Amino acid sequence: MHLVIAALIGTSSILLEASTWIAGSDAIPSTALMAGSSLLYCRWYFYGKPFRLVAAVACTAAAVLCWEQAIIQPFLLALIWLCFLRTHTARPWQQVALSLAPFVVVSAAFDLYVQSRSWYRPLERPSSDQFLQILRVMLVHDLLPPVIGWRIGASPVRPTDRVAILLSATILLIGILVLIARRRMRWSSLVFFGFSFLALAATIAATRVSIGPLAAGTPRYVCPLPMLAGLSAAAAASGRARQREPQNAAAEPNPARPARSEESARPQLTAPARLLAATVSLGLLYLITLTHSTNTDRFGRTNGQHAHEISDRISHGLRPGMTNLVDTTLGWPIFYRSKDGSDQVSTLSPFWAPDIKAIGQGDDPLAVAPDGTVRHVSFTAGKSGPVEYVRLVVDAKQPTTMTVNIHGHQSLEPNHPYAIAVPTGTTSFILPVWATHLASLNIQHDSTLAIISNDIGTITLTSPLA
Repeated sequence: MHLVIAALIGTSSILLEASTWIAGSDAIPSTALMAGSSLLYCRWYFYGKPFRLVAAVACTAAAVLCWEQAIIQPFLLALIWLCFLRTHTARPWQQVALSLAPFVVVSAAFDLYVQSRSWYRPLERPSSDQFLQILRVMLVHDLLPPVIGWRIGASPVRPTDRVAILLSATILLIGILVLIARRRMRWSSLVFFGFSFLALAATIAATRVSIGPLAAGTPRYVCPLPMLAGLSAAAAASGRARQREPQNAAAEPNPARPARSEESARPQLTAPARLLAATVSLGLLYLITLTHSTNTDRFGRTNGQHAHEISDRISHGLRPGMTNLVDTTLGWPIFYRSKDGSDQVSTLSPFWAPDIKAIGQGDDPLAVAPDGTVRHVSFTAGKSGPVEYVRLVVDAKQPTTMTVNIHGHQSLEPNHPYAIAVPTGTTSFILPVWATHLASLNIQHDSTLAIISNDIGTITLTSPLA
């Protein structure tokens, strides 16, 4: 049974779809490390040996470094102890609390590190209605459909999706009723899943609520969900929690369990038949999951096609070694809006042409528009806008270099020094401030170069490049 559940986790459409997205691939090893941490912690709880606890902490640290949602791992381990472990083996709660302390330290250290970075964004505070919407999406889009290999994700629910949701809910309900009828249902598994489900939803609500509730349907944000559901299902199917008994207690027959002779009288499948049935069932489920995840990733396909069209336009307009390109930013679907410079044209330009220097040099500056077209640029001095630019006009008696340091108030992107090769004669450069307004401008150069003017203003993208 546990092997079947593990196979269901591994073939989940959530994991398959997350693995196809560049920003979500790290969530899968993080989930695996969280599962490994849980296993090692349970092994330490039952059998001791400090190295198991150390290995569990190391797995948690690696999981957090892979994907930040793993910071809930200390809470999950505490839930595992409360719902499952303490009913089997008695350990003082003080010892358990002490064992969980290193996991809390790992999560807290990561949180403090993130808060100390310049790109840190404060956590969001969702309303109760927004949180309930996230829970609904996680239940209806993420939890139920993968039971039969279906995938809805971040897309609106269609009529065919409703059928899959109803069928999945029916299968789960029948499974629970069967366990109850056979007196094998462990109710603490529902408690574990409920609270772990809420913890995972909280990580989404605190960081992605501004995107909307459908963000909870994005696979990389719910990668731990198949693992949590699998642990709950395995615990539920393992029968009622055994009461702790003294080690020397005599074994007594359980009147609630049929005698061996009665069990053997029931018709049962042979081991090869069970293996064949499990293999065929899981194989069919995997094929359905793979096919449906590949063919219904409407979000990825639509944005991928859009990004391809924009990228083609950028590639058509950029040339190797060009220096008249003015630096701008490229948003979705080429890249995320970020504050670390990764969405700047100067950062992304090597994907289209080598050795580009986005310094806006010369009388015919160009810039990449949001739709990917490369357009001519007009500079307007004294005008303010979302991003300010500095226009430098210099005169050099001979080829030389200058270093430009720009600092602004309320930084939007990091500012790096510009080391610019200046040719002989008079030329101009247009450089971004990457802030709401300029704070300071420092230009270092030798005596062969003179600064004719430096103006602050904005740029306007005009006609496209022929």
